[in-house]
Amino acid sequence: MIGSNVDLGFTTYPVAPGTHSCFLYRDEAEQRSITLHYIAAGLRQGEKVICLSDQLTKGELLEQFRSEQLDFAGHDPGAGLLVMPTCLYYRRGYFSPEEMIEQWRRLFEEARAEGYRRLRVTGDTSWLKSGLPGAERFVEYEVKLDTELCNYPVTLLCQYNTRLFRGAELAELINAHPFIVGNGQLFRNRFYDLRFAG
Repeated sequence: MIGSNVDLGFTTYPVAPGTHSCFLYRDEAEQRSITLHYIAAGLRQGEKVICLSDQLTKGELLEQFRSEQLDFAGHDPGAGLLVMPTCLYYRRGYFSPEEMIEQWRRLFEEARAEGYRRLRVTGDTSWLKSGLPGAERFVEYEVKLDTELCNYPVTLLCQYNTRLFRGAELAELINAHPFIVGNGQLFRNRFYDLRFAG
């Protein structure tokens, strides 16, 4: 973790840049609310924000910001926001943890070259159920994020629709994250701490 605490937008719990959280949602309204405030908080703090979504567009997010009259502390939300489809996870038709992590490194370096000190990312993972090659390595990817990006100020919010994943499958994904977001609240994941203790 690097630097002073950052605001996640939906909780007063202080976290460091580089925090890696698992967001569990059951419906689109909940997903949109948390995502909107997470993104807005990053833009308000002058971060570069990347949202991987097949449902939201940049125009829709900017319109929601205007509708809710959100304050961006003088920052231009349109300048710092990049919305991309979830196929960024599998650009070549398969998913590779190594290639995806290298892509995050490259995107952070691009953001830094643009003058941003931190990068904030959120991505929906519903594509995992589409049967793409390499999807079975996603837990491995989630674990690698905490070691491979530990020296980068990249804050991550991974979105999981709980209706799509079986219990054991979801538990394995959850336990690859130091923090959990459920019912709009942020919790430290004690099972993650136990898994990697010692």
